[in-house]
Amino acid sequence: KREIEDRIRAGESEKARLREAELQKTIDDMRSKLEEAQRKSEQGSQQLQGEVLELLLEEQLAQAFPLDEIAEVKKGVRGGDAVHSVMTRSGQVAGVLLWEAKRAQRWVGQWPSKLKQDMGEAGAVAGVMVTTTFPADWPERQLFGLYEGVWVTAASAAIPLAAALREGLLEAHKARVASANKGEKMEAVY
Repeated sequence: KREIEDRIRAGESEKARLREAELQKTIDDMRSKLEEAQRKSEQGSQQLQGEVLELLLEEQLAQAFPLDEIAEVKKGVRGGDAVHSVMTRSGQVAGVLLWEAKRAQRWVGQWPSKLKQDMGEAGAVAGVMVTTTFPADWPERQLFGLYEGVWVTAASAAIPLAAALREGLLEAHKARVASANKGEKMEAVY
């Protein structure tokens, strides 16, 4: 009888250990899923924050430069965030600026080279990165500047920088048109 009781206790003890192990496994799995869900929600939140900066930038550019065309680059499509076609009063394209908005915790070194590559594909004359974080070697309190071949700016200086770049594109366009007309006039004289 004692032997039977010992076997039953051992069997019940084994069943209890298995149930405890199953419960611990379930708890560990749930904890892992919860941590993954938290990571995904934070990532989604960061994407949302980035999109907010992009939309604000596009809106500010459209308000500041009503003659220009500001085209959003759709999500999932390679390229910057907005293509800014600077237009003359007669409706000609004087040049294209490619805008990229970055709202991140820290600067990523590949951003300028990616923007330069995107500029080539978009036919842009200049690329501008509006960012909330700057490179480690960026001068303190500097709101904008040329960095590795692209313009980098804080959001607060984006529109004034856009105005300066836009004016440069319009002047260059005028010079090209005047030069082309000069050639035509010389041909007509001869």
